[in-house]
Amino acid sequence: MNIMMPELFFEKYQNLDDKPISTMKLCEELKINLITSSPLLSGTMINVPLEMNKLPLTYLGSRHLQFIRSIPSDCLISTVIGMKTSHHVKKNLEISQ
Repeated sequence: MNIMMPELFFEKYQNLDDKPISTMKLCEELKINLITSSPLLSGTMINVPLEMNKLPLTYLGSRHLQFIRSIPSDCLISTVIGMKTSHHVKKNLEISQ
């Protein structure tokens, strides 16, 4: 099962020096590396449109991957992406161009 956790970015579930802080901000402050997994939610996100002018990529999956890569955070260092076929790999490599 894949779930989205947007609260990671803004919900202040953690405390640092008795001050509420989001999990992502806490990771940044403590210099903990954060790795995302399955950013396309096993293909579910492929059906969610993203504006072409904001992310000028042909393949919708590539746009979603670039969106994840563009999150401004010093702690978000890597994204784990599963791909079943070499065709998917080629399409997802569009972001490297």
